[in-house]
Amino acid sequence: MPDDEWGPESDQEETSLDADGPSESAVDGDQSHSEPESGGEIARTPEDGSGPGPNGQWDPIQQVLGGTTDLYDVATWEDRSRLDRFAVNLTGGLRKARKWSLISVAAFLFLAQSAVIALFVAEQPILGALGAISVVPALALAAYFWFEDPTRREPLEPMAITFLLSILFASFAAIVNTVMSPVFGIIPIVGLPLYFFLVVAPIEETVKWASIRIHAYKDDRFDAVIDGVVYGAIAGLGFAAIENFIYIINIYSAAAPAGAAAQLEGASQTAYVRAFVGPGHVIYSAFAGYYLGLAKFNPANRGPIVVKGLVIAVFIHALYNTLVSTLPLTTVTLAVFLLVYVGFWLGVLYRKVARYKQYYRQAQESEGTDQGAADAGEGW
Repeated sequence: MPDDEWGPESDQEETSLDADGPSESAVDGDQSHSEPESGGEIARTPEDGSGPGPNGQWDPIQQVLGGTTDLYDVATWEDRSRLDRFAVNLTGGLRKARKWSLISVAAFLFLAQSAVIALFVAEQPILGALGAISVVPALALAAYFWFEDPTRREPLEPMAITFLLSILFASFAAIVNTVMSPVFGIIPIVGLPLYFFLVVAPIEETVKWASIRIHAYKDDRFDAVIDGVVYGAIAGLGFAAIENFIYIINIYSAAAPAGAAAQLEGASQTAYVRAFVGPGHVIYSAFAGYYLGLAKFNPANRGPIVVKGLVIAVFIHALYNTLVSTLPLTTVTLAVFLLVYVGFWLGVLYRKVARYKQYYRQAQESEGTDQGAADAGEGW
């Protein structure tokens, strides 16, 4: 998924508004940039990659004349005319409209789901308690990642917005999963694994990723790679919370013909299982969040880094779904399996976070040493 789709401006768009072109020193100082190659052709890709175009390229005219000639609307562009300003304002408006349209649709779907949940909870308040209890392990894990942030603990506002957005966007995942399930249901043997690997895990991890990318990612307080883990964990927490409630309500509703006792028993068992499942969502999206943080501070390779993070999250998620759907697990053995599976991937993520913390401490110590040396020099 192109990462730039969610940003206010892509790097390429930013550079395309810069009409200054290469400096005179760049034109005069590097013959490969200023003189035609043999055969009368101008070198289009400078070795230093300093051009404003893709991959650091210059337009042939811009490369030679950009420092001395006004090439506005010929080979360069900037906001000069009323039409230019209209285009800039319209672009900004369309970006905002895209963002808020997405959020508005998600909010509508969420309100519809919430109304149904509220009706059941009003009739049977214990369902609300079961749903809340089922989220506690995921909450504890997300809180751990927040508490262990070695740089600076993330503020409440961007975390709260990420949490709410992940709940809202879960509605999109629910719709896609429901629509696509029958399509893969007709495929024998491999239909279910394909459904998990091609639909369920990708859409769920993408909506959780989007809940970070739309707001927290652009916040200046998202100022370290490791912050992605925190926001990823919060996104997973929000998704797990709404999903747990939906599962509990669905089981309670489906058991209605068997009587109230059977309904409460089914809801209780579901809450028990979902308490073990919730931390998985936190871990999956924490992986994707880590790589989103890595991408923020490595913009030249932002796209591949984001995709790598999503691929890891999707694989772990889809593999879990496939295993629990094919292995002959009871309620007890499922809990054991979840402890082992989630624990393994938590260990992998922990080692990644621990490595970052190690280098962060090393950087802090080095910075302190350099500052101490500088202070000593000033003293002399």
